Amino acid sequence: MVVSAGIGVCGYNSICSLKADKRPKCECIEGYSLIDPNDIYGSCKPDFIQGCKEDELSSGKDLYDVVELRDAGWPTSDYLRLTSSTRETCRESCLKDCLCAVAVLRGGTCWKKKLPLSNGRVDSNRPSVAFIKIRKDNSTTLSQCPISKVIKKNQNGLIRVTSGLLAASVCINFMLFGASCMGFFFIYKWKPDRSSSPQEVPESNLRCFTYRELEEATDGFKEELGRGAFGIVYKGHLVETNANAAVAVKKLSSMLEDGEREFKAELKSIGHTHHKNLVRLLGYCDDGQNRLLVEGSLDVLVDYEAEALDDKERLEIYVMVSMWCIQENPSLRPNMRKVVQMLEGVVEVDDPPCPSPFYTTI
Repeated sequence: MVVSAGIGVCGYNSICSLKADKRPKCECIEGYSLIDPNDIYGSCKPDFIQGCKEDELSSGKDLYDVVELRDAGWPTSDYLRLTSSTRETCRESCLKDCLCAVAVLRGGTCWKKKLPLSNGRVDSNRPSVAFIKIRKDNSTTLSQCPISKVIKKNQNGLIRVTSGLLAASVCINFMLFGASCMGFFFIYKWKPDRSSSPQEVPESNLRCFTYRELEEATDGFKEELGRGAFGIVYKGHLVETNANAAVAVKKLSSMLEDGEREFKAELKSIGHTHHKNLVRLLGYCDDGQNRLLVEGSLDVLVDYEAEALDDKERLEIYVMVSMWCIQENPSLRPNMRKVVQMLEGVVEVDDPPCPSPFYTTI
């Protein structure tokens, strides 16, 4: 036989006894009925509402009565044992305990049991008395007035809390919106006028270019010469009255408000600095959000300065000496003394053969 619920032949909250043919007979205890009427061995459910919460909400007194059943027991549903008990003390203890569904008195010991009751059976060999607690008048529902009052009270409290939170949220949002508006107002009110910044560089002989002029001079910032941490350098040509001057235009990255003063101070200091080894600063652009520096051509400094030409020749010598030192044939490599003489210009450096791209020895 397959048992779907409970422990034993019968389901929960039922009692098992033997018929005349020694076959089991399952019955729900008084005040309980089968969950599935078609399953005679199934579990039973109480026909009344029982529990600690329900008892507290009920306004009536003496809600329960006790039905006695002899020689019945549910050995696996105990939750409390009371020793030295009598019929009256065991009965009253179960009535006053909201968890107690059945109390079994056997040999002076009261066994209190709670739902669900499992492995219920009648055993005449173990005399006992079971006190089954059921509601009076076989009532199946509680008075709805207390529950309704509690629910209504909870709903009113929830409405008040929700309304308070909503009002506080609206006030906070208005305060944040007002603070944001005031912040933007003061920022834009005290923001410096960038359109007047080209005239704010006093005592400077630098030319002030417009962004459009430099955009045309660099052909839309087309040819890039290099880039650094603060901007990109483009090649450009300024069409003057007498010549087509090549220039380097450095387009600075976006600057913060704190860097505006430093930018103008740098223009004034560099504009008055003239040195043969420095590329001359010809002008600048301070147009709106754009920051550009216009410098002279580097070719003029490199191609026509004697010191720059000398540095170029020395660099060529260094390269030729290094090529001699990495020849594949070790016999062609100069010793350290000759290397020093070649670097100092004491010994003339001949043109070295081109080294093989693949070396067998170093």
